[in-house]
Amino acid sequence: MNNLKQNCTLLLNTCDSYSDCWEPFFKLLTVQWKNFDMNVVINTESKRYTYEGLNIKMSNCRASWGKRLITALDSIDSKYILFCLEDFLLESPVAVEEVEKCYEYMEQNPDIACFCFYPTEDQNNMRSQKYVGFEQRPQSGEYRLNCQIALWNREKLRSYIRPHENPWEWELYGSRRSSRYNAEFYSICNDAPKVFDYKNGGALRRGRWWMEMVLPLDKQYGFNIDYSKRGTFEDFQQNPPKRKRKLWRGIKNRINKLRSLI
Repeated sequence: MNNLKQNCTLLLNTCDSYSDCWEPFFKLLTVQWKNFDMNVVINTESKRYTYEGLNIKMSNCRASWGKRLITALDSIDSKYILFCLEDFLLESPVAVEEVEKCYEYMEQNPDIACFCFYPTEDQNNMRSQKYVGFEQRPQSGEYRLNCQIALWNREKLRSYIRPHENPWEWELYGSRRSSRYNAEFYSICNDAPKVFDYKNGGALRRGRWWMEMVLPLDKQYGFNIDYSKRGTFEDFQQNPPKRKRKLWRGIKNRINKLRSLI
């Protein structure tokens, strides 16, 4: 863990409006990762936060998603980033030894950009003989860039981000851009033991608490969440609001698509 502590930072990529997720996230992180002592950076607009026993620094920036992420990465000195989102609530102990193995692999092979700890469904993935339990993503594979928990080379991650992009644009267009770079991407095999055990999509759906997932954890660990503030996904499913597509939103999406090809 000493090498990880010195050379890797946990980056919680979040925003002020999701700050109610931070306490459950860190509570479960410290429960499921015993003796966690990695430095932590929280990327958000303006809020401050501390958690007892953790070395947390804030990267505060009021800007677009891409610009904020670039700013956060520039504030970090470590060579590697453990990328996380705030609603990835861990349900069982982290396989820390596997994280350490991936760190060693990246130290030995500077061409590796990322070890993603969530499976990617792509029939063109190639099971790695060298890195057991992982598949190498194809050069033109979709969602080579994604927001799942992953160990990243910080400089490589930064090079794939454009300031104007939102996370969905980054995952889609950024993955296409990444094919121009000579780097290796790996994701955990679907049949491999989980390194980080969390539900795909996290504890939120459409910005609302997914009660089926979060309520059992709340009862077990006592988050004391006020569900009325954010609402629940189950209520949303029963009474979905009518969506109105704005003309400007469609124009902006087309502009961002063209900008992202650069």
